[in-house]
Amino acid sequence: MKIDNQLLHGLSSKDLLCQIYLRGVFIARSGDILVHFARDERGLDLVSSGQRQLGFIGSDRLDEWILDGSFEEPEVIDCVPIKCRLVLAGLAGVPNRQRLFDGEELVTTTSYPYTTRKVSRVNAWNLVPEFVEGGCEGEVASGLSDLVYDITDTGNTIRDNGLEIIDQSDRLSLVVVRGIKRATKPDLREQIMRIVDTYRSRILSPKIGSLTSLLLRDENEAVKKLGSEFTELLQELLDDESTSDRVVSEGADLLYAVSMFLTKRGLSILDILEEDIRRSLR
Repeated sequence: MKIDNQLLHGLSSKDLLCQIYLRGVFIARSGDILVHFARDERGLDLVSSGQRQLGFIGSDRLDEWILDGSFEEPEVIDCVPIKCRLVLAGLAGVPNRQRLFDGEELVTTTSYPYTTRKVSRVNAWNLVPEFVEGGCEGEVASGLSDLVYDITDTGNTIRDNGLEIIDQSDRLSLVVVRGIKRATKPDLREQIMRIVDTYRSRILSPKIGSLTSLLLRDENEAVKKLGSEFTELLQELLDDESTSDRVVSEGADLLYAVSMFLTKRGLSILDILEEDIRRSLR
């Protein structure tokens, strides 16, 4: 892996010392080649701005930042498998697998909310991610959430907290990237139309056993879903101890239920927002 030797030009030992202590950045030297690696989001920003040539990051974090729209897909020039995996875990002795397949709404503590939503969608589960930084196992052990979705190596911390693994990802990797760019945020209309297109495609080709197929098949279930989501959002709004993540999550669930009815009528949330805008201008 050869790095442009011009990086060394005009660089004093004092410069090197200062750069070594930049958070999330370390420097490796091989002969006359100086390699700059970035390990966290700040480091990837340095790569994005051209101040560094390579980013060195776990595939779990990179995938999460791509899913949340922070970064575009980078060029991966190398990767090394590691023992770690992302796992879904719950209290041992509780029928968590059955609860998952029954479509029960399960609050899931995680520092990977976007990855959790993707896993939930792909498996037709009903996980409600609740973001926390750092260790998540204690949230489940203390009864604050139903499940945890987090990274683990040996699984010892999971078991030490009285939890058992329900599902797990393939092994993760450490990846070396270059040319990564901060994602440009699409305008609101484009984002809403993307959501509308997603709902339409789900209605045209619903996945067997999914929540969408259930709501399409049984209008009574769809009405019950709409009512329950409104009630749950209202409860969160009236609860002084509720977090913003819970309110947003319940609001998104209600929006989904409403959008199902709108889409069947050939309408979308965009039509409602545009009407609100017209009213505000009167």
